[in-house]
Amino acid sequence: MTIFCVIPVHNRKALTRNCLLSLRKLNRDNFTIIVVDDYSTDGTSEMLDEEFPEVTHLFGDGNLWWSGAMNMGVKYVLGICKPEDSILALNDDLEVPEDYMEKLSTLSEKHQDTLIGSVIVDSKDKTTILNGGIKQNWWHAKREVFNVNEKITSFQEGHSHKVSLLTGRGVLIPVKAFRDLGLYRVEHYKQYGDIEFSKRAERAGYKLIVSYDLIVYSQ
Repeated sequence: MTIFCVIPVHNRKALTRNCLLSLRKLNRDNFTIIVVDDYSTDGTSEMLDEEFPEVTHLFGDGNLWWSGAMNMGVKYVLGICKPEDSILALNDDLEVPEDYMEKLSTLSEKHQDTLIGSVIVDSKDKTTILNGGIKQNWWHAKREVFNVNEKITSFQEGHSHKVSLLTGRGVLIPVKAFRDLGLYRVEHYKQYGDIEFSKRAERAGYKLIVSYDLIVYSQ
């Protein structure tokens, strides 16, 4: 199985560099990175070409927004992937630990037909949880964010939460889900297509979880 990491970027060169430097430390045998640069004007494109030649670099016209940029990356992946492969949706304001790839591979095999989110931890101390998953009451628009300010070290290996939605901040999605459901819905959700897609997937029978074995550090 190959994991294709799709990262939409726009004018955040320093954040993008830090994100890619952390990904460079991972085992790359079955991991491919695709950066979709939506017409950055801050030198991001030049930085990608000069410093990260191993990264596949796609270009937008400045009008893609998050959902459109992700769709460009997903379309690219669907043209080259195998049925058992997965896509990792990752924002460029995140960094990952060196064992992230191993955790992704293990969890993808363990959880079939599941969208698997990462727990978001503060990059300043790398122990404090900022977002451990969200439970949303869709009728009353109330939500609970799990374990905010708790220590990630207080949770045992294998801990996870069933959640109501997933964002693009470190979410592993089987390519099968995109073939079953289609792409992110750009026409109505330029910036929140990730949330809508996760709900669409849940309605189609996919499970939504956040795994506390999968950690991303918020820059």
